Amino acid sequence: DGMGQDEPIGKLFSIPSGGEGSGFPDEDPNCKGLDLGSWIQSSPALDNEGNIYMITGDNTVFSISPDGVIIGRMYLPSGKDLDPQRNEYWIRPTGAIGPNKTLYVGCWDGVLYALQRDLPSIDEPCLLMAGFMRSELSASVDSKLEVRALVTDPESNVVYVEVYYEGIDLGWKLERAGFDDVANAMIFTKEFDVPATVIDSHMSYSLELLAVDAVGNESQLWPYFSVISEGNTRRAYKAPDWRATRDAALAMDEDIDGNHAPIVLMAGNPYSKITHEHGGDLYVAALVTDPDGISDIASVRWKFYPLGVVEGEDITQYAFHGLYKDAVLYFYGVHASPGSGELAIENRILVVDKSGLASTQFPAITVVP
Repeated sequence: DGMGQDEPIGKLFSIPSGGEGSGFPDEDPNCKGLDLGSWIQSSPALDNEGNIYMITGDNTVFSISPDGVIIGRMYLPSGKDLDPQRNEYWIRPTGAIGPNKTLYVGCWDGVLYALQRDLPSIDEPCLLMAGFMRSELSASVDSKLEVRALVTDPESNVVYVEVYYEGIDLGWKLERAGFDDVANAMIFTKEFDVPATVIDSHMSYSLELLAVDAVGNESQLWPYFSVISEGNTRRAYKAPDWRATRDAALAMDEDIDGNHAPIVLMAGNPYSKITHEHGGDLYVAALVTDPDGISDIASVRWKFYPLGVVEGEDITQYAFHGLYKDAVLYFYGVHASPGSGELAIENRILVVDKSGLASTQFPAITVVP
């Protein structure tokens, strides 16, 4: 739980028997740390197969294999869930292993939980693409903001998609609204009322989305993509380690000749996986339209930070026509080498039409006066 440091660091350490070392385990090369994403105030519980069971400060019970791989997790109700005015969580003690593969966990709400040791899989939902469709925010009149996401899940049991702004939960939830046969994904969407009084036309706005399934597994935090170490887990609702400076969101929707700017409807990093140890593949998918017709689209550039692409990768030629009505799907991928470090990648997509009009640099939402 931090081993005497001022702040708990939320890691489970494996320290070799009889090994030598000094300092804190997090700084000792002889120790192997597993990031559980929240502080730990319980001791490990072991079953007869060598699996480890830990309870973290955000009320998540983890099952971990003997070689240090997270194989299951379950979220239990907390004090904050039962009473929103309370800040503390109510699970503290170490779990106890009983017969018939049962894990017993006491809770400060007065309930003794009996869990099967085969905790639900940590297979996470995947946010393939998301976006704001044709929505605009206005600083002069109240706006309607449509947020839509395409989500897949191994068990097809996604319950909702949460909406955040700068890491703050807005209390908005997207609802299941059908199935996208092209992406083979569930559609989650909802339209929200945004008062003009909360919008500054000189600011840039972008929302963050998180898909959650029935057992508490969470997707990556869209529109970011996290590169982590093998076997570690990271709470997707935590803010990324850094945020690139966003460009102004004010866009020219129409020029003097009546030409209209193109629009990025949705985009994301489907089926991407990169680890610090092994590298991996990063893909981008972008659904783009143009009020003047899709034939007016001249170029599509994908920028992603901080893996080295600053000017942007031209993905115009990687277009798939005819899959969606009045829109073009662009799909492209790059390979990342091992050793990139743990980081959060931010995507940006810019579309320019034949008359030179540019879209708002996605995922910023278009803001009009």
